[in-house]
Amino acid sequence: MGSEELKQMMAELARICKPHGRQKQVAKELGVSEQILSNWINGSRVPLMRNFFKIEEFLKKQTRARKRATKPEFQNP
Repeated sequence: MGSEELKQMMAELARICKPHGRQKQVAKELGVSEQILSNWINGSRVPLMRNFFKIEEFLKKQTRARKRATKPEFQNP
């Protein structure tokens, strides 16, 4: 995993955690403490390899959910 990819992943996690209270929920979903998640986001720590896979899967899941939410509903003419 390259440095740029790590930065992008952490930026995306930060975006998802931005709404008040989301960081606690995201940390729980990833199986880490809020402090660990905060350390990843602010760059003071780097996730262990096993956590990279959890983060990657979490971000994929978020992307799929966002795409479904923005997909227009089918309307009968």
